Amino acid sequence: YFREDQVKLLNLLASQIAIAIENARVYESERRNRELLALLYDISLEMGSTLEVDELVHKIAAAVKQKINYQTFSIFLLDEKQGLLRPKFVIRSNERENQKLVLPLGTGLIGTAAKLSVPLRIADVTKDSRYLNVHTETRSELVVPLASKGRVVGVVDLESTEVGYFTEYHERFLMTLASRMASALVNAELY
Repeated sequence: YFREDQVKLLNLLASQIAIAIENARVYESERRNRELLALLYDISLEMGSTLEVDELVHKIAAAVKQKINYQTFSIFLLDEKQGLLRPKFVIRSNERENQKLVLPLGTGLIGTAAKLSVPLRIADVTKDSRYLNVHTETRSELVVPLASKGRVVGVVDLESTEVGYFTEYHERFLMTLASRMASALVNAELY
């Protein structure tokens, strides 16, 4: 149906469109990376401005909320002597929650992430046998260990009511922030 010169023109047009699409992807990726770096810089300044632990974790939760629309934000700190993770700060549906749940290392997603010192991004918690059903509305979870000077000092845990909500981008963001958070929390605890 098409003449040879028409086919060549369409091939040329298709390759130019492909290049434009790829350039748009690269631009979007770079834009997101610049936003991430700017936010991390702002968060680092905020974390450096206080040694009061409660104020510090509140600032961290607010900063993370700017980038990730979580349902629940928790920081659990490790009691190394007893091998237990204790909740230091929990915000659920924008309200502070008084959480009493104490987890041994290796128990649940939080305890597993701390014990193995690896992040866990679970798309559907109902399909993961390690999940402890504390918040019945939770459908996906992102848990990142907080490590300082090579040792796990706690975890940051985000929960969402949407299946598959957390992305690789969210995980990278939280992992990048986690080392700074861990140092700030250790410094605040020492103070």
